[in-house]
Amino acid sequence: MRRIVKDFVTPPARLISPNCQEKIKEAIISQEGHKFSTYYYRDSCISELELIYHCKCAFCETNTLAGASFRVDHFRPKCNVKDDAQSKGYYWLGYEWSNLILICEKCNLSKSNKFPIDGTRIYHPLFSAANKVNDSCRLITGAMLIAEYPRLLNPEVDDVEAHFGFDPDGSIIGVTDRGKATIEVCDLNREALKLDRKKIIDGLFSRLQEILLELFESRSFDNVRFSFKLFFKDLEKLNVANMKYSLLGQNIIDHFPRFFIDPLPPKQKQAAGKVYGLYAAGKL
Repeated sequence: MRRIVKDFVTPPARLISPNCQEKIKEAIISQEGHKFSTYYYRDSCISELELIYHCKCAFCETNTLAGASFRVDHFRPKCNVKDDAQSKGYYWLGYEWSNLILICEKCNLSKSNKFPIDGTRIYHPLFSAANKVNDSCRLITGAMLIAEYPRLLNPEVDDVEAHFGFDPDGSIIGVTDRGKATIEVCDLNREALKLDRKKIIDGLFSRLQEILLELFESRSFDNVRFSFKLFFKDLEKLNVANMKYSLLGQNIIDHFPRFFIDPLPPKQKQAAGKVYGLYAAGKL
């Protein structure tokens, strides 16, 4: 996951159209009996969400190139919340822009209507004097919604990067309780994801070993300096926002020795450590 900037004040036009406003009223009246229209919350939003999310899943950062089809998901489920028989879902948020996120099919299947919280759940909205849903329980940044203390992280409001780490085997690690809960709810360690992330790590590790072998064969650092520079430049590209698994890229850069120096045999480890020191000092 990566932090996403989204303008909550200016939703797609179809979501604020008179017809959609009628749909919101219908949902509030009929609650769990309302048949939500994908014409409004999906068809009018998916292109804009793909732009905001760089065509990546909000949770696993898979992109369409990996064959993951996208869904428009409700961060807070619009219908019955799993493990809370009292909840009829957040029916008043079914067409709310700040409650819509881009998600891949597999994360969507795993997340489903799960929404664990540590605070007090809102079962019905409050209304303003104009008989509209009060912003405190409508906007994702509203005080009442914040006070639910969701266990699930939201990339549009949370600094999600601080909640995760990675292992060299491609596993994502929750370093906080919310990180662990998000991994569990969205199944972010499913085998296909782990293997795809591990493939990136292993490819970089093999490439580093090849350059080190060239170094030992040529016995001249100047002969392979450019190869090392390209290696680190390509590594930095993994941390660009539109790249899949960009948080993995950031984590690899931040913990380079753990991923690429510690697993090396002693002679290669020493050489790689010196090269990394030059890179870290901006002298490569």
